[in-house]
Amino acid sequence: LVLPPLTELHQHALVASHALILQDKASCLAPAALQPRAGEAVIDCCAAPGNKTTQLAALSGGGGLVIACERDARRAGVLRRRAADAAGASVRVVQTDFMAVDPR
Repeated sequence: LVLPPLTELHQHALVASHALILQDKASCLAPAALQPRAGEAVIDCCAAPGNKTTQLAALSGGGGLVIACERDARRAGVLRRRAADAAGASVRVVQTDFMAVDPR
């Protein structure tokens, strides 16, 4: 769904309930190009506020794992809340620099 510039949806009920997540085109490209599948693990290196993270989880059909790294504590908190609301158990938020993560 693409809307004209300056369309205001932030107060819409679907956005407030997290049924609809607003995202700019740049944030949509990486998950669309990656096309994660069920059973795969993906690392989101600079994950907050969580738009790409939740899109990756949705594209995997809930059967994959997204390891979402964010080194800033405040932003990691925002990420945790968004991921819990939109993606549940398919996202693991790690407050760290992604270079320190061992994906095994």
